[in-house]
This record gives sequence, structure tokens and C-alpha cells, in this order.
Amino acid sequence: TFFFFFFSPLLAIFLTIVTYVVIKLVRKFSNQNIIPKECVTEFNIGNNFVSGRAYIDTGNIAKDYFSDSELCFISKELFFKFTGCNTVSGILKTDEYKSRYRTIPITTLNETSLLDGLRCDNGKIYLDKKTFILHKPIVVISNNLPSNFDVIISAKVLEKTPENILKGDTIETI
Repeated sequence: TFFFFFFSPLLAIFLTIVTYVVIKLVRKFSNQNIIPKECVTEFNIGNNFVSGRAYIDTGNIAKDYFSDSELCFISKELFFKFTGCNTVSGILKTDEYKSRYRTIPITTLNETSLLDGLRCDNGKIYLDKKTFILHKPIVVISNNLPSNFDVIISAKVLEKTPENILKGDTIETI
């Protein structure tokens, strides 16, 4: 009875909450898959295809909220190789690309800007023995890509979430 007399109910509640949080954290991090840092991507518009080495960014949650499409940041060189145009104004003069052109507002830690992009028919991400198919992603020109990479994609597109399935994104095993 001595123990129960000095044992505060608030302390019991606090210890229960702390134990619950610790158990949840241990479960979360012990079951978490390690996401690789790179993969191969492919995008197409009509008969035009382009592929590149992609960096998988776990901190990237960029998406176009108007169309609910994933944003994939692509190097300027690869973007213009993809379109066959040398400038953004050249893209706007092409009937095939004019209706696909997007200006995407982006805010990062360093800046706020508008980036030029195009809505693709689909995109494919090849990772290990899986192919992730993106439904109508938007490729956006970026000048801030890590060295040796052509594309930055969000790690979120690699998850089989109900949101990705509803958009038409699929995962196929090769």
C-alpha cells in the first residue's frame, strides 16, 4: 500500500503515453524500407521518348495541385532534347506541346519562382525489378539538379498508396 499511496495517476498516464510513442516509433522504423537514391526514368509525349538517370528525393513533395499530377524535375538539356526545341518559346509554337505547357509555381528554401513544364502522356520509373507507371506526370525544367543526374523524382511516387492507384498510377513487376 505504501507504493500506491505515493504513485501519482498523472505519472501512470505519462508513462503509458511515452511507452506507446516508443513502441510506435520502433515499429515504424524497423519496418521501413530503405529507399534507394537513384533509378532510371522514362517519359513520353506521343512518339517522343526520353530517359534519364533520376535522383529519388525523399524530401520532395512537389505536385501540381490543379491536375493532381506528379512533378518530375528534369535538366534543361534533357527537356529540350525531349521536345526537339531549343527554347521555351519554340515549344509554345509547336501545336503538339502548346496545350501541354504548364507554368508551375515552386517555393523552396532558397527561392520562389515559376518553372516551365510539359504534361506527359505517362512516365515510367525503373527500380530494381519493378516498373512504376505514372499517369500524366509533368516534367519541369530545373537548374538545380544534383551532379550526374538528369531527373529528380519524389519518393512518394514509389509508394502504392490509394491516392496513386486512384490517379491511375500502377506498379508492375518485371
